[in-house]
Amino acid sequence: MEITGLQKRIFIPLLIVFFTIAIVSVLLFINLTNSYNEREGLSRINRAKNMLNLKISDDTELMKSLIMLLEKNKEIEKAWLLKDRSLLLKKSRTPFRYFRSNYRVGNLYYHNIDRTNFLRVHRPEKYGDYIYRITMDRSFYEQAPASGLELNSAGELTLRVIKPWRINKKITGYIEIGENIDHLIQRIVNSLGVDLVILIKKEYIAKKDFNSLKRKRQLYGWNKLDNYVIYSTSFNQMGLLLFRGIEKHLYMHRGNPDILCKLRIGENIFNCGHIPLIDIGKRPIGEIFVLIDVTMQNKQMFLSISVFTGFLLLIIITLLLFFWKFFGKVEHEINLTHGENEAIVSSINSILIKIDINNIIISFNKIAEETFNISNKQISGRSIIDCPIEWDGKEIVHQINSAKKTGLPSGELEFIYYDRSKGSRTIGYKINPIYEDDKYSGCIILGSDITEKKNRRSQDMFRQKLMSIGELSSGIAHEINTPVQYVLNNTVFIKENFTHFQKIHSYIKHIINQYIKKNKKNDFIDKVKDYITGNDLDFLSGEIPDALDQSIEGLNHISKIVQTVKSFSHPDTEDKVPAHINEIINNIIILSKNEWKYTAEIVTDLDDDLPEIYCYPAEISQALLNIVINAAHAISQAVKENKYTSGKITIAAKKINEHIEINIGDDGAGIQEEIKNRIFDPFFTTKDIGEGTGQGLTIAYTIITERHHGKIYFKSKEGEGTNFFITLPVNKPGSQ
Repeated sequence: MEITGLQKRIFIPLLIVFFTIAIVSVLLFINLTNSYNEREGLSRINRAKNMLNLKISDDTELMKSLIMLLEKNKEIEKAWLLKDRSLLLKKSRTPFRYFRSNYRVGNLYYHNIDRTNFLRVHRPEKYGDYIYRITMDRSFYEQAPASGLELNSAGELTLRVIKPWRINKKITGYIEIGENIDHLIQRIVNSLGVDLVILIKKEYIAKKDFNSLKRKRQLYGWNKLDNYVIYSTSFNQMGLLLFRGIEKHLYMHRGNPDILCKLRIGENIFNCGHIPLIDIGKRPIGEIFVLIDVTMQNKQMFLSISVFTGFLLLIIITLLLFFWKFFGKVEHEINLTHGENEAIVSSINSILIKIDINNIIISFNKIAEETFNISNKQISGRSIIDCPIEWDGKEIVHQINSAKKTGLPSGELEFIYYDRSKGSRTIGYKINPIYEDDKYSGCIILGSDITEKKNRRSQDMFRQKLMSIGELSSGIAHEINTPVQYVLNNTVFIKENFTHFQKIHSYIKHIINQYIKKNKKNDFIDKVKDYITGNDLDFLSGEIPDALDQSIEGLNHISKIVQTVKSFSHPDTEDKVPAHINEIINNIIILSKNEWKYTAEIVTDLDDDLPEIYCYPAEISQALLNIVINAAHAISQAVKENKYTSGKITIAAKKINEHIEINIGDDGAGIQEEIKNRIFDPFFTTKDIGEGTGQGLTIAYTIITERHHGKIYFKSKEGEGTNFFITLPVNKPGSQ
């Protein structure tokens, strides 16, 4: 077959494109399948964790109920009050056997009020020993029921419930019930189709006691793993490969239970993960290693990939043959429709919505489905105004009618769409009317989500404005500082030298008094005396020093404010620099004083030993200042609502490990529950128009999380107040 010029130009690139699409499609299919398997594995591990917690909670409540049955048994109560151990054992054996056979209760204790054991129903020959257990400690000191998982020195896990035994409202002792958790593990295995290996950390058990338990229960030995022992397992292929897999997973992913690893044992493939095992004392005593057999899934995945690849290759070969045959014949048509095809291709990665003549949605493309979280099937046939998407349908119809009248594509338009998970989103779009035989037949809406782009532009403008204000403030502060220093220095000079005038004044008064005592007459002396009296020189001599002291104090205060403004408005460098967080906090308290001084007081609790942090000081100052001002406004609103006459803002800073935590709290009106998830959204504000930009907390969030890799969150209760918590890393030189 002769190859035309079009075939030379297009066929080989088309061949490359098709095979590239095939390879990418296969890789994408594999990636999606693996992602699904991983999500399914994590889901089953989380279900196992939740089921374990639920079973522990259910069994705990059940054992509390069993203890209440024992308390209500008058014969048992009588034997207890008589302190008759034999009678108590006799009366307790029947209910204990019932508990053991029906509810898997393995232990039943009666303890004296001094925490010594009075009777073990399951082991009556041992009694009189002092009970050392966390559950016993809590029940004893809190005088209330206590429950939880406890680990003994042999590495045996028991779910225990201890309850003070009150008779006639007086505590006479304690009743304890315990059960081994093996049956809980087996129930999870049976329910979820997974295998579990319970691992206990060696640091919490004694080797001698564990070896004794090992002989009793035929467990695996002490030296199988470096840091753990195997307490229990439902897996029947325990071997060297599994031991190495467990050690590798726990070493690489300790502290992160949300990561799976793959483990091949023989011909089987397993997805593996772990669940932290925490006892009642909040100690991480071990792990529950979860194995999910995905052998069949992998085989099915490879089979699906093979079928998909074969089908894709068949389609590609068919298309290539088709294009090979017809390229020469359709060259003219391709040239004519080239512009239209280019427009269609360029719109593939944009939102594409086709609308008919009656403003009914005909189709959504994939990007539109992903953007609006609704499928083409769900939206097709619905009116723009009445469809379930939270947008302003009437405004969109108005713009469609405008484009219809002109017969031309619209300009750049925008509408606000509310996403339940992301909040308000801005969609930029164009309307392209479609005419067939000069008759309007509908339109195509092309658009994209421009929220982030718009937010960045607004934040950049806001930052530029802040920088300009900062530079202006710095210049003004500098200009104020120089004359203030002149006035301050001159005032200090006047004060220091005014003492000479006071001495002269005292000396003149002394001479006048001497003349008066001697009854001497002197016209000059009389005139000086009258001058001193007439001009209140005695009064001025005493008051002027006080006035100068007050002036010096005021000038020093002005100078301090000026220095604070200069420090706050000083532009940051490109690199982080060391700064004292306490100094930054004290500066923002001065800067924000006008916002809170009439309605609140500020109480600080700043650790004096805080290390320097490497940061952008002006940005941190801006973030903290925004939060303090928000707190002041919240208190001001509460004062307006007559909640109180004056509120309180608390600012605390302390070091936690390699981080500094700052807590800024207020006792204002709090944050309403329905808007808590929107607090950090750009342009979101609860203030009246003109009173807020909605950017303060957004900028604070960006500065803390993105610029300084810290964390910011809040706790608030409506009507009681809000606390913001900021965590900043103490980055050392050279760190990111």
